[in-house]
Amino acid sequence: MRIPKMGRFKPRDLAYVCVNRRRVYLGKWNSPEAAEAYAKFVDSLLKGEVQGPELRVVTVADLAAAFFDARANYYTVHGQQTRQLARFKTALEFPIRLYGNLPVDEFGPLKLQTVRQQMIETGRFARNYLNTLVNCIRHVFKFGVERELVKPETLHALKSVAAIKRGRSTLREAEPVHPVDVDIFEKTVACLPPTVAAMAQLQRFTGMRPGEVCIMRACDVDTSSDPWVYTLPHDKTDYRREIDDKRSIPLGKRAQAVLEPFLSRDGYIFSPLEAERERDNCTDCRKFNLHYTANSYRRAIWYACKQAGVEQWSPNQLRHLYATEIRSKYGLEAAQIMLGHSTAYVTQIYAERDKEKAVEIAKIEG
Repeated sequence: MRIPKMGRFKPRDLAYVCVNRRRVYLGKWNSPEAAEAYAKFVDSLLKGEVQGPELRVVTVADLAAAFFDARANYYTVHGQQTRQLARFKTALEFPIRLYGNLPVDEFGPLKLQTVRQQMIETGRFARNYLNTLVNCIRHVFKFGVERELVKPETLHALKSVAAIKRGRSTLREAEPVHPVDVDIFEKTVACLPPTVAAMAQLQRFTGMRPGEVCIMRACDVDTSSDPWVYTLPHDKTDYRREIDDKRSIPLGKRAQAVLEPFLSRDGYIFSPLEAERERDNCTDCRKFNLHYTANSYRRAIWYACKQAGVEQWSPNQLRHLYATEIRSKYGLEAAQIMLGHSTAYVTQIYAERDKEKAVEIAKIEG
């Protein structure tokens, strides 16, 4: 009989053994607890007893370790990790600290509320984001149910903890993202190097996401059609669509005029290296990425805001500006189509309601 060896899960420094193609965590690596659990496992195996995840009590810390082990490369978009895994790490920081050694099936609604209260007391989170973190914890327990590490009734009980409603707590509300003022936008663009200025203007005329303008390549732009069409090689919603269904963005006359001088560039159109050359500030070409990222693009905007002496704004506010203008001229459905949203509800988050139109209608109707 082949006895499975004890393995080490390095990210959490835990010992484990594989049982029926499933990892069972034994405790801290090199700890007496892990050695005792492994000895118990070997003894049970030699006696011919059926083994499964019931070998030892699964704790909250074990469940978190199993989740991160399984999801290490799950939340990625074309090899780049998204922010979702970091969100789970933030959420699980609190239950691990308070109840890390507690059996998962003893983690009920009252303990979840205690964890949430600890989150509130840190003062780090706005109400909406705190509700998101609590949902992350529930999601991890759902993962545990799928792996038969958690009883279904435990997850069902955790779902009874309602989200905190607006106005029913002292939690701060996250500031909504508003469209950037057009005058502020123009003053900022005047202080940007031509490459970054073109990125901002292109966003202004198309409503694309900051990350989408950063990864533009000439080979992805079809200039034979009218209007031109930019087909993204990948985007943040790829996993929701069929493999041959790519997000495409039409480029009108204004966008074409901005983009045309840059189409002769090889590789990525908007390069930090080119922007530095435009500033006559390029010292070491090796330190620059092949293209801007959403973060480096945002920092370039903020630096220009400081130079222009205007209020700081972020590139995503250009998407809100575009959505608001399209909705005002053509309606909510048109804004939804142009932004590439699957539902109008998401579009309403981006598009400010046209209050002036409501006032005009009220005057006409008397």
